[in-house]
Order: sequence, then C-alpha cells, then structure tokens
Amino acid sequence: MTNVDPDELIKKIPENFREDIIRITQNIRKEGGECYLIGGSVRDLLLSKIPDEFDLTTSLLPDKILTLFKRTVPTGIKHGTVTVLIQDRSYEITTFRKDVDYIDGRRPEAVEFGVSLSEDLKRRDFTMNALALDLEAKRLIDEHSGLEDIQNKIIRTIGDPIERFTEDGLRPIRAIRFVSSLGFALESETAKAIIQCRNITAKISKERVHDELNKTLKSKNPAPSLKLFKEFRILELFTSLKLYPTENTNVEKKSGKFLWFL
Repeated sequence: MTNVDPDELIKKIPENFREDIIRITQNIRKEGGECYLIGGSVRDLLLSKIPDEFDLTTSLLPDKILTLFKRTVPTGIKHGTVTVLIQDRSYEITTFRKDVDYIDGRRPEAVEFGVSLSEDLKRRDFTMNALALDLEAKRLIDEHSGLEDIQNKIIRTIGDPIERFTEDGLRPIRAIRFVSSLGFALESETAKAIIQCRNITAKISKERVHDELNKTLKSKNPAPSLKLFKEFRILELFTSLKLYPTENTNVEKKSGKFLWFL
C-alpha cells in the first residue's frame, strides 16, 4: 500500500463526486489557491470504501470560497469551514489552519489561517486521517506515515498523544470507536494516553459522546470497541449508572442501555 497509485485511488471515487471535486479544485486553482481531498475521505478510499462524505481543504480564505461558488453555506466559518452545494451533493471546504488556544479540551478558542498544508496536517488527530489527495495533479501527500499505519491497521496520533487528546477530549473516544469501525488496533502509546487523559474526556458534552457511541454500536462488530470503553472506564465518566455489574458482563447490551441516559 505504501506505493499507492493516486490515479487508481481517484478512480474509486463515484463519477459525480469525482467530477465535482475536480471542478472545485480547478476553480480554486484559477484563484491561485491549493485544494485537496483530505482526512477520512482519503483513508476510506485507501481501504476500498466509498466515503460517507468528501471533505476538502484549501489555502483560500473562507470569504473567498463563499464568493467563488454559487451555492454555499457558512457552516463553521469561524473555524474556516464553508459547505459548497452542487445539485444534491455537498462538500465541506476548510481553509488551511493552525489551531491555537485550546482551553476546555473541546475545541480551539481561535484558529490561525494563512498557514501551509503541512502545518494544517499537523493539527489533525491520527496519522491515518492526515493524508491529502490532489485530484487534478494526481498526487497523494503523506507526511505522517499514514499509509504505513493504514497498511498495518494501526490507530496512532500525530505527534504526542497526550497533547492531541488534551486538545480535544473527544479524540480518545473516536480512537476507540475506530477500533470497531475500521478493524484497527490502538498503538501502545496512544492507548496509554487515553487512560491518562480521562479527565479531559470527562469535559466532553454527552451529546458528542452519544454520537460516537451510537456510531460504534452501528458498526459490524462493536464488541472490540465496547470492551475498550469498559477497560478504560470511559462511559462511567458520563453517568452514575452501574454499567458493568459482575453478574452480567454483556458490554454491548449495557452500552446500548447507556445511550438512553445521555
């Protein structure tokens, strides 16, 4: 997998989406900007899965994206995200950014635009989600050995896992969820950091936890992730409910019951 042909990867994208993304990229290039397919979209293509959504990243500022395309929504413009609508399809386009001033372990208080793609990739959560694909130039960018980790089915943070999890307490829960949804394993230092950062994870809203746990339960084999939730004692952070009584260790049923208390 480490010698992936970008052209073959691009061909895996359904035609309508592929044509949209190339057109978006060309429009941005005409304005002197860069544009790449990014994150989980690229990861899923490498795993021969059709992504649920196609996210893009660009060097152009959000205000420019709003004027460049006919139908747009300022989805999260404070953090650089604009949604571009083409017929019944949508694409979130986020400006290259550097996150600064994480205070509450939830989301950055401020972001800095005008950075490079390399700087943008550094702020992302896991190596497998830090791949960028240029559909027009047919080029795959991998600055954090994400291809190797995908090949080895490893979930590894970019840089220091404690720093990544301290920035956003939801990341440990996402890491655990990916164990089931992707069939991957946690890298050892990443797993240790999940335990060390439980106090940060405890600050996350129940709504965000509910969404991640619901995605876990909908995966083909939720058991591996649910066992890790139990092992790391994550769900207890959000309820006083006794989830794992000794007389009943059915983690999946108890976690499903937990959803009703969020």
